[in-house]
Amino acid sequence: MLGESAVAQIFALSELGWGTVPKACKPFRARTKGKVERGVGYVKGNALGRLEWESDEALDEHLLWWMRNVADVRVHGTTFERPIDRFGAENAALRPIVNHPSYLRVRHLTRKVASDGRIDVDTNHYSVPPRFIGATLEVRIEADSLAVFWQGQVVASHETHPGRHQVIEDPEHAIHHLDVRSLPGDLSGICRPLAHYAAIAGGEAW
Repeated sequence: MLGESAVAQIFALSELGWGTVPKACKPFRARTKGKVERGVGYVKGNALGRLEWESDEALDEHLLWWMRNVADVRVHGTTFERPIDRFGAENAALRPIVNHPSYLRVRHLTRKVASDGRIDVDTNHYSVPPRFIGATLEVRIEADSLAVFWQGQVVASHETHPGRHQVIEDPEHAIHHLDVRSLPGDLSGICRPLAHYAAIAGGEAW
């Protein structure tokens, strides 16, 4: 099944005039998308099998050979045509993109802030002000910019990182995260001044 963001991007195709009408499959109903899953099994069983390769480069060369000499020249069981011939006919029907806007131009997500004051987007971790720890925030990604919103207001912004599993930290977020005395009230509204706890314990607030 597709994730929420992927489904939203697919439905955006028809809204932006890409000439595509999405059709959702019922959950847990394999027969509605069996041909898609079967293609994966075909590659695994026919192209890969139980062979071994000395390197990734050797595997790439094998797959390229298999695609050109086996997969693309066989008669497909559904279309009853060779994929290489079918591609030529479909390629002739494609329309030029020209200046058509990308359906991936803007992504809208929601993310819960982890205990370290960061949100996870595409495996990377982006910092937000630590007062939002535990809150669910809106995230908007456009081109190489990532903005985080709370109640319609931007609370953090970053450049998207092209890598994976990286930490993108705003220095101001890190400084406030270490200095808990500078934090504003908790989002739940139950945060009390330290003096209250000091009075109960019989000590002094730092």
